[in-house]
Amino acid sequence: MKLTGIILDIRGIQNYIFNSNSLKINIGASYIVERVFNELIKETVKKMKLNINFCVYKNTVDLEIQNNTEIEVEIGFIGGGNAIIFFKSKNKAEEFIRIWSSKLLIEAPGLRSSVAINTGSDVKEIIKKLKQQLRENKKYVYPRIMTLQVGFTDECTYTGNAKDYRIDENRIKVNEEEQYLSAEAAKKLEFVEKANNLLHSFKNINDKKTTFPTNFDDLSHSSNGEKNFIAICHIDGNEIGKLFSTCQNLIEIRELSQLLKERAECAFKKLVGEIIDNNLGMIKNKLPIRPIVINGDDITFVSRGKWGIYFSELFLKYYVTEKLGGKYDLSACAGVSIIKYKYPFSRGYQLSEQLCNQAKIYARKEKNTSWINFMMSADGFTGSLDNIIKQKYSFQNKKLLYRPYQLFGGKDRDFGKFIKSAKRLTNLSKNKIHKLKEVLIQDEAAQKEFIQSLKYHGITLPKIYKDGFERKLFLNSKTPYFDMVEIINFYPMELISMEDEK
Repeated sequence: MKLTGIILDIRGIQNYIFNSNSLKINIGASYIVERVFNELIKETVKKMKLNINFCVYKNTVDLEIQNNTEIEVEIGFIGGGNAIIFFKSKNKAEEFIRIWSSKLLIEAPGLRSSVAINTGSDVKEIIKKLKQQLRENKKYVYPRIMTLQVGFTDECTYTGNAKDYRIDENRIKVNEEEQYLSAEAAKKLEFVEKANNLLHSFKNINDKKTTFPTNFDDLSHSSNGEKNFIAICHIDGNEIGKLFSTCQNLIEIRELSQLLKERAECAFKKLVGEIIDNNLGMIKNKLPIRPIVINGDDITFVSRGKWGIYFSELFLKYYVTEKLGGKYDLSACAGVSIIKYKYPFSRGYQLSEQLCNQAKIYARKEKNTSWINFMMSADGFTGSLDNIIKQKYSFQNKKLLYRPYQLFGGKDRDFGKFIKSAKRLTNLSKNKIHKLKEVLIQDEAAQKEFIQSLKYHGITLPKIYKDGFERKLFLNSKTPYFDMVEIINFYPMELISMEDEK
């Protein structure tokens, strides 16, 4: 039987979700992206009066449309920012694209899409050609989807686009002085409440007290009431594309996609459970964490600054330690940027993404390993990660950063050993720790003098990985001590027991 397949793809998802300093905007944007591939597809099919079993793609069964005369359209696959849908009629497929694209302009302003269409008899070949055509279409088609700005147009506070939407106070709650927004910001704010309602699945069904934060102010409060840092945690699965390429048919693609989705949601639910059970970083009944994207192999959440690295470590423990479906090896990397809560969020997210990508370089060298990378700043960042490292963390051809670190094992970069050594470093006085940070960017004579001074007072720096760091600070122009000094203020050292210190 001949089928017509279409692929719907959303472009620039990260920029769409993370381009605002308002957590509510980011939350609403993430919900809209999910909605595009669920409710909008359902609404389009309903408008066309076609028969569809929407949930069948979540099951590990082959296409029903090939054998069931009553089914006119079927979802092949949804995941990774795109959806594949099969139709018996090419005309219906083209009509679907027209209606869905029109709905996208109204229901998701600012979100760009690409589409490809192909007809054939072999499902695997249709999917292959759809992906090829999509790549070509992306090169040449870049539609204009927003109201043009002119000289007298005011800019939206949240998106920088033209203020072309008058606020309906019954649907959107913003600052009292706001009367107009961009259509993009207004639509994102409209869906915040629905996004919040979905969070109940990550908590115990009987837990009515604890709540997730809805703004960065809540996340930036520390236990002493001071506003300071937030952590942006981005986690990405390793070589997931290769994993999908091993799938022999649509059944296996569906199964793998569903397994990844369930694993990510389960891992985050376990993380939230541990936070609540052990009262980790909570102030009153407010959780110190907020998910923004939990989507299979692509996860982003924000937390209080001190807890970001630890929460990423915990999430990855639940995410990768067991085989996926009992047969797929799974590993992932995390990038954590810790920034002042008023620093531009989009830049902080971009940095966390770059930190994650840097960690992946090490993961590619050692298969099936998971890594974590991090960076803190009170002043903000400019430029790419490589430029930041060259400008701020290099001195006389020496590298101050030893990171990233391997989670759950490893030899020269074991994160567990690193944290235990950092814990031992806290036995030094604050003055000594501050002096250690200073001396790391001084010449070798100053460094030798510092080590001699510690020795005179009977103090030895914690050993880590190779013998010699505690005597010379640097080996092969690298040192782990700068990382230790930085992380002691951004990791819950009190959770490391005395047994772990030995």
